[in-house]
Amino acid sequence: MTFVSATQATIPSYQRSTGTKFNALNWMRKLQTRKSLRGLTLQQLNDIGISEKAANAEAAKAFWQ
Repeated sequence: MTFVSATQATIPSYQRSTGTKFNALNWMRKLQTRKSLRGLTLQQLNDIGISEKAANAEAAKAFWQ
């Protein structure tokens, strides 16, 4: 397995070899969603049924996960 450097992270080549356009769109969606999660207050997280711990864990994930 080979690795490719991409902005402070390494992505296994098998993850980028198929559906590159789809992957890029999916990664962008994940980045935006996780950025939004970081901006929610505790009350807003409670309103949507997500604990602060779960939100922080999700927001901390790398964009390809």
